[in-house]
Amino acid sequence: MVMERIGDLAVMAHAQERCACGAAFTVFFVAGLLPAAWSTRIPAITADLDLTEGALAVGIFGLEAVGCQNSATAPDQRFQAAAS
Repeated sequence: MVMERIGDLAVMAHAQERCACGAAFTVFFVAGLLPAAWSTRIPAITADLDLTEGALAVGIFGLEAVGCQNSATAPDQRFQAAAS
């Protein structure tokens, strides 16, 4: 019975590892796919908005700054909501 129980735990640990591996793959796949899709649209967006290279760089930097700010403040807001 002890061996049977250990075997069940090993199967459960293996399933958790597979789930974690699949989640990591998904995160990295999406993180690579989004910039790839965005980069193909840069020439068209630059032409449509009549942007210079500098203005485009400032715009992309602004998008990144807002994304970093949101990812930094979101956990704090969730913690405050859970604490109250």
